[in-house]
Amino acid sequence: IIFSHGLASHQHAYSLHIKEWASRGYVVFSVAHDDEICPPSKQFEDFAVRNRDLNLRVKAVRRVIDFIYDKSVKWDNILQDDEFDIDYSNISVIGHSYGGATAITAAIEDDRITGSCVALDPWMFPIDEKTLNKPVNKPLLIIRAVDFEKRNPNNKKKVLQVAKNNKEFLEQTLVC
Repeated sequence: IIFSHGLASHQHAYSLHIKEWASRGYVVFSVAHDDEICPPSKQFEDFAVRNRDLNLRVKAVRRVIDFIYDKSVKWDNILQDDEFDIDYSNISVIGHSYGGATAITAAIEDDRITGSCVALDPWMFPIDEKTLNKPVNKPLLIIRAVDFEKRNPNNKKKVLQVAKNNKEFLEQTLVC
């Protein structure tokens, strides 16, 4: 599992979730994103800034994927497990808020994400229309908070657009 945190957060803030997944046998990579954090101002909702940062976040996720697929990595040394194998058919991405947008975008752009995509209350603002119109092409779970969408009415529209475009996996797409 590759995990992407939300804006103004950090990779350790979700330790409870990460430890739970790890306790169930998953190897979890929690990406540290260095976003341009700014006080509430025009720049917070500046699409160009947020889309640029989203693309930087996706690049960071792709660097983790590069590491996972690097055949020179000695996983048994890293994880201190002689019988460890990476399941390349189940590389999944999960993210919260800005990380949810990161997870969706990474899942759309990188076929090496072979498992599923889970977006927890994704902040869809920074995803451009071109990306929104592409299919995720893998099982997709989007869990959203109604209260957040009341304050961001375009968010629901974009979430439903992503779900609708995931035609090949429509039966494995759940938005709640």
